Parts: sequence; C-alpha cells; structure tokens
Amino acid sequence: GLSTLVGYVPAGRLDLDSSGLLIFTKSGVMAKKLVGSRGNLEKEYLVTVEPVQQVSAVEREMGIKTLPSPHYDLKTFKSGGRRLWNDHKPLKPVVKAEWVDDKKTKDTTLTTTTTMTTTMTTKPTNGDDTLPRRTLRVVLKEGRKRQIRRMCREILGQHVVSLQRIRVGPITLLN
Repeated sequence: GLSTLVGYVPAGRLDLDSSGLLIFTKSGVMAKKLVGSRGNLEKEYLVTVEPVQQVSAVEREMGIKTLPSPHYDLKTFKSGGRRLWNDHKPLKPVVKAEWVDDKKTKDTTLTTTTTMTTTMTTKPTNGDDTLPRRTLRVVLKEGRKRQIRRMCREILGQHVVSLQRIRVGPITLLN
C-alpha cells in the first residue's frame, strides 16, 4: 500500500500513458545519479506503432491538413540533428534504433521495407487488418518530454500505440 512508499521519491519520470520501469529511492544521491546524469545514462524502450490515421488537434491548430507519410527508415533517428516541432534544440542521435520481430524470440534489425512488411506485420487487437503494427526498440541518452512519441509521429509518420521503458542504465525490468 501507500505506507510502503513513505519517504521514497521517483528518480526520473514516466509519461502517464507510458508503462515500464520507474525507479523509486530514498537516497537523494542515487536519484541525482540516475536523473542528474543528463546525457550519460541509457534508457531503453519498446514502442509499438501503427501508421498515423488522422490529423491530431495540435496538428490542426498548426494548420496541417495532411498526415505525415508513414515510413520505416530509422536513419534520422540514428543520425540526429532534426528539430521536432516547437523545439529549439536539434535531437541527439539515439544510441540504438531497430525494428523488432514480435513473432520470433530474437531481435532483428530490418533494413528493407519488403522484409519489414512480410515479417513485422501483426494484426491490431481491434481486428482492423488495415493497420499493421510494428515494434521498435529505441535506446537513448537524451530524454525530452514525450520525445519518442513525437519522433515517431513527426519523423516516421507513425502513431505510438504503446510505449514501455524496459531499462534505465544497468537496471532492467528483469532485475
């Protein structure tokens, strides 16, 4: 219950609509090492995406009438330098970005759209066969507000269906 969390504080944050690893500590020194080490601590995420289907309210306010073209090329993630909408600093390159094959136990980096279409297509849980979902593994050291969701939408034209943090530094969900 809540009484077991008395005196603990979260070391970092996790968006309300994300899931996964969130570390709590009583040690301010530990929290500072985890949170205060900007740019030095890797965070790993599993991201399930599907092609963008409709213009969001924010996009409508910006005057955008068409959707970003969905694609699966992760070069921009890996090279960095791109600015997200309403962000003044360019993105740093991610440590790792790869498409993960959900149907097999091993991770696979996919390089062609053809391979990805044949091995990565999974049926959405809502039964709509027209929305292929794919899973992306992203490791980054930078952590801006809603960064992965924004990168997927603004760079890949993909809507994030689920976002799970599975690792912070050496600590994983399995530890």
